Amino acid sequence: MQISSTRPFLNNPVLSTSYGLLYEMDCLKFFPALRDESLDCVFADPPFNLGKVYGCGEVNDALGTDEYLQWSQAWLKECIRVRKPGAALFVYIIPRWGYHFASYLEAQGMLFRHWIAVSMKGSFPRGQKLYPAH
Repeated sequence: MQISSTRPFLNNPVLSTSYGLLYEMDCLKFFPALRDESLDCVFADPPFNLGKVYGCGEVNDALGTDEYLQWSQAWLKECIRVRKPGAALFVYIIPRWGYHFASYLEAQGMLFRHWIAVSMKGSFPRGQKLYPAH
C-alpha cells in the first residue's frame, strides 16, 4: 500500500500482518493519504443511519436521508478511486441503503457481481428472520 508521508498518523495501523494493514479511523481522513488505484480490496462497514450512538458519540448516526446519501457517496467515491483496476469493493449495509449504494456505484461504472446475505445466529434475537444486513 502506498501511504503519503505527510500523514504520519498512518504509520500506526491497529494491525499489521503479512496479508496487509488494518486501520481504524474515519475513511474520509484516511483515503486522501492513498494514491489512486493502490488497494487490492476495500471492505466498508459504515454506520446504518439508525440513530445509534457509537463510541463516545462522535459519529452522527441520525442524518436526514439526503445528508446520509451524500456522505455515503463521498466515501464510496473514494473507495472507487483507491481500488486497483479489477479490485473488489465490499459494502456491509442494510437493504434500506443497499439499493441506493448499488445504483450510485453502477452510475460510477462499477460492475455489480454478488449480493451476500448474512445469517447471524446467536446474535440479536430476531425469531426465525434473517438478520437484515447484506
